[in-house]
Amino acid sequence: IDCNDINMSEIDFQRVISNILINAVTAINGIGIIEIETYSSSNFIIIKIKNNGPKIEENIIDKIFQVGVSTKENKNKDNGFGLPIVKDIIEKNGGTVEVESNELFTEFTIKIPKRWKMLDTNKLVSSIFIFYKNFKTIL
Repeated sequence: IDCNDINMSEIDFQRVISNILINAVTAINGIGIIEIETYSSSNFIIIKIKNNGPKIEENIIDKIFQVGVSTKENKNKDNGFGLPIVKDIIEKNGGTVEVESNELFTEFTIKIPKRWKMLDTNKLVSSIFIFYKNFKTIL
């Protein structure tokens, strides 16, 4: 993913991805599968990060993006800060983050808006002319 194509700084993008990947590595306890899938829609870049670690329990999953909530042991209250930061960064940049978890996998889906780029009007006019010319030929 080229950070010039998304509405997010490179540093924030790195924080988001690294946090979710660190959590995935911890979840699989170093032995398992982590899949990363990226694709593009007309307005968004979509990133899916999936692991085959244990299911995030229902009593936690709805709160997983709240400060202090963690699937890890949290006696010293030093866990449960990464995902709220992830959500804050993504939402601050107009995106969304969702999580799905079951017995087979846990998957985070991130949608980040594409950055709008200025159109080259010469190319646009040329494209319209070619379309018009071809359309007229078809008629």
